[in-house]
Amino acid sequence: MADKKSFIIYDNWAKLLYDMPVEQAGKLIKAICGYKLGECESTGDAVLDAVFGMIKEQLDKDDAKYAEICVKRSNAGKSKKQQTNDIKCNQMISSDSKTEQMHTDTDTDTDTDNDNDNVVSKDTKHIYGTYKHVRLTDEEYQKLCKEYGDTETGKAITYLDEYIEMKGYKAKSHYLCIRKWVFDAVKRSNQQAGNTPKKHFGTERTDIDYAELLRSRVVN
Repeated sequence: MADKKSFIIYDNWAKLLYDMPVEQAGKLIKAICGYKLGECESTGDAVLDAVFGMIKEQLDKDDAKYAEICVKRSNAGKSKKQQTNDIKCNQMISSDSKTEQMHTDTDTDTDTDNDNDNVVSKDTKHIYGTYKHVRLTDEEYQKLCKEYGDTETGKAITYLDEYIEMKGYKAKSHYLCIRKWVFDAVKRSNQQAGNTPKKHFGTERTDIDYAELLRSRVVN
C-alpha cells in the first residue's frame, strides 16, 4: 500500500454505517481501520464481510491512484539540472557502448590490415630520372616501353626530368605528358641537333628555334 496518513470515508459508506446497528457499524469501522493498519481483514460476520470486501476494493484503488500521483509529482519536481544530468548519464552509457563496439570491430579487422600492409598497390608510382622528378607506375612504364621501345622511353623520361628541373614544370600525370608532347619534343630536338645553320646570300637562317636547340644540347 502507498504510505499515506489518511483515507477517504465516502458518503455512501457514511449512510450505510449510520443506518446499521451500533454493534455492526462498530465492527465494520474496526475492520476498515484494521485493514489500513495491516492487522485485520475480517469482521467475523458473513454479511459484514461482504460489505467490507467492496470497501477494501475501493481503498486499494485509492492507494494505487495516490502512488501514481506521487510518482508524477516526483518527476515534475526534478530540477532542470537533475534532468540534464540524467540525459548526460544516458549519453555516456550510449557512448561507452559504441566505443566498446568500435574496439571489437578494430580487433576483428587487425589481421586483414596486417595482410594488406605487405601488398604493393598497382597504382604505386616509382621515381625515374637523374633528378628524380618523373613518377610512373609499373603499368604506365611498361605501356610506354611496349609502344615506343625501351630506348625512346628512357630518352623521354630524361627529357621530362631535366625539363622539370630547369622550368619547375608541374603536371598531375607524367605518363600523359610523355605521351602527349615529350616524345615529339625529343624527336624535334634530335632533328634540330643534327642540322647545321645554312647561310643564304651572306645571312644566317632565322627559322631555327635556338631555345629548343640549346635545350636539346643540354639534354643530350
